This record gives sequence, structure tokens and C-alpha cells, in this order.
Amino acid sequence: MALSAQALASRVRDELAAAGLPLAVPHMTVDERFRVGADVFVEEEDDVAYVFVAWRTHHALADASSGALLRGDLAHRAVLHHGKACRAMRDAMAEVLGSAGFVVEHADDVNEYRPLELRITSGPEPYVSPWGA
Repeated sequence: MALSAQALASRVRDELAAAGLPLAVPHMTVDERFRVGADVFVEEEDDVAYVFVAWRTHHALADASSGALLRGDLAHRAVLHHGKACRAMRDAMAEVLGSAGFVVEHADDVNEYRPLELRITSGPEPYVSPWGA
């Protein structure tokens, strides 16, 4: 039986947290600028709900990068650093989730408007130990 997208997102969050990654959970901080870490969310694409994962950097780096982009300075150190940090964390999260049995793909392979995100299409069956632990 396939999990709902919300249930799959919950299992993805649990797995990333179990690996020691901070979670960027909506409404868990007073100031949204300080919501950093693995951002797991559900969105609909082509009438199908999918689970997406992105890395949210600290607002200082994100703001410096977006400011440089708005000025057209694509070679600014903050732009390059932000991109590399998000790419490195995307790849690390893909490794963690893939190792745990989730089906993971780079979201921009199927939707060019989702750079540096992962799309999770299914997860493993819950592990049940035969020894009761």
C-alpha cells in the first residue's frame, strides 16, 4: 500500500533527523529567516502530490546570494558559495535517504524550475525487527 504524500514526508523528516540533520520545520521559529536545515514539503505537480526536499541556508548567506543575483553579479562569492553549499547538502541528503531505502531523484531532472531540490517518490517498508527491538 502506497503512503500518502504527507505520511511519506513525515518519514523523510524522521530519517533526516535520525541522521543528525537539522530540520527547517515551518512555524517552529519566531522569525522565518532562522528556519534552516532540511526543508521537507509536499507540493502538487501534474495533479500528483510529491515530497520535495531542499536545503535552507542561514539567512545571511541566502540574503547575500539573492542580493548579488538581483544586481546581476552571478560571479559573486556569496552566489557561488550558496550554490555549492546547497548542492553539497542536497547530495548528502540524497545519499542518506537512498541508503535508508527511499526512491530519490534530483528534482531538476524532471522539472527545471526546481534546482537543488530532491523529489522523493516512495519509501521503504517500515523496518520491523524480528527480535522485537
